[in-house]
Amino acid sequence: MNPTSRRSRIGRRSRVASFGVLTAVLLGACGTTDRPVVLAASSLTDIAPAIAAAADLDLDFVFAGSPTLITQLANGIDAAVIITADNTQMTRAAASGRTGPPTTLARNTLVVAVAPGNPGRLQTLNDLGDPRHLIGRCAPAVPCGVLTDQLASAANITISATTEEPGVRSLATKISLGELDAGLIYRTDADNLGLTTIADSQLQQLGGFTTDYQAAVIDQSPAGQQLIDAFASPRGQQLLRDAGFSP
Repeated sequence: MNPTSRRSRIGRRSRVASFGVLTAVLLGACGTTDRPVVLAASSLTDIAPAIAAAADLDLDFVFAGSPTLITQLANGIDAAVIITADNTQMTRAAASGRTGPPTTLARNTLVVAVAPGNPGRLQTLNDLGDPRHLIGRCAPAVPCGVLTDQLASAANITISATTEEPGVRSLATKISLGELDAGLIYRTDADNLGLTTIADSQLQQLGGFTTDYQAAVIDQSPAGQQLIDAFASPRGQQLLRDAGFSP
C-alpha cells in the first residue's frame, strides 16, 4: 500500500476511534445498570476488570483518555472511583470537589513500538522525525502525550506525527494493525498486543519516561475504595506485574 492511501485509512480510523471513546463515556453517564461505575484511563482496559474480577467486585467501567474522564466527573457523572494516568490529571480531578485523597496504584513506561515486521525499518529515535514514516503519538493533552513531549525534548527530536490519538489504546491498536509504522505507547500496551519495541541506545541513556496511575474515591463511595484495595492486594499487585506494570 502506498503512503497516500495508508494516510487516508488513518484519517478514517481516527474518526471511528474518537466516536468509540465518546460512546463509552455516554454509556457510563447514562447508567445502564445499578453497578458502581469506574472511570479509568484507557491503558487500564484489560487490567482493571481483571483485578476487579479477582476481588469478586461487580463494577461497570468507562475507559477513555484521562482529560475526558475528568470532564465527565466535573459534569456530574455518577461514579465510584476515578483512575488517571498521571498526577497532573488527578490534581484536575480534585478540583471537582468530589474526590478523596489520591492513591498511587502502579507505574507504566513509554516505549517506541513498531508494526508487526517493522515495515518502516525503524531503528533509532531519530527515525521518528522522518516524514517518510507513518508515526503515531498520543494527543498532547493526555498523559502518554505529555510523556511523548518530554521524550522528544530530551532527545532533541521533532516527531513527524501522522496522527494524534485521544488515548493510548487506539494508538496501540493502529500500530498492531499495520496502519502505522510505529508509535509511542506504554510498555503494557505493547506487551498486550505482542508488539516489538526498539532498543535505541539514546533512549537507554535518557532513562525511562514513566507515569504513575493515581486513583481517588468519588463521593466517598465504598465500592471505589474496594477497587483501590483490590489493586493494592497481593493478587492485584501480581496481576499488575504480569501485565507489565511496575510498583
